[in-house]
Amino acid sequence: MRVKKILTALLLSVILVVSTAACSTSTQTVTESSTPSSVVSETQMSNDVSQTGSFDFDEVCKNIVINGKKYTFPFSVEELGEGYSLGDMSYSKLEKDDEYYSAHTNLYYNNMEIADVWFFGITEKEKDDNSINFSTKKIENLNQSSSLNDINEIFIEVDGLKIGDKSENVLNKLGIYSRENLLSDGYGSYIYTDSGNENHMLTFKYIDYTISSIRLSYNNNY
Repeated sequence: MRVKKILTALLLSVILVVSTAACSTSTQTVTESSTPSSVVSETQMSNDVSQTGSFDFDEVCKNIVINGKKYTFPFSVEELGEGYSLGDMSYSKLEKDDEYYSAHTNLYYNNMEIADVWFFGITEKEKDDNSINFSTKKIENLNQSSSLNDINEIFIEVDGLKIGDKSENVLNKLGIYSRENLLSDGYGSYIYTDSGNENHMLTFKYIDYTISSIRLSYNNNY
């Protein structure tokens, strides 16, 4: 009887040791398998955002699509081709004591308003004499906004990005922005500037993480 009790005790001890070892191995396996997956996910996210490298303003300007046709910005209304026209001009001084004016108007396609445009470096004499042929003058600022009613038909695509796209598409396409104006969660703008000329600028405004306007600025001297 005593020998039987001793054997039973030994058997219980062996079972306890084996169970403890199994639990330890199981816990270690879970810990090792979960930690690396989290690290890989964060690294992949970082690579996805910056995979395109540094922003190249000139290359982006070569890939502007309006109404299915590709253009290089800056361009004139004449270069856009048949169907495009400008509205009435409004002038303003670039700065209070500056001798030059800017001119702002709307861009139309077959009488549909599709964008705001600006011209720069206009003298007072040119303004008063109305001596500038704006159809052949290069558009230096171009802005399309979701507030226009007609853009559902005519989108301006900049390097494949257009109004209505998700804001994350901008980062995936162009990489990290030069700066961001964050107004609130889901509302703000991404600003990309040319490393050689900060007056060369591409701005994407977004509302609820959706692109609401795209602005190209090519103001060299003013």
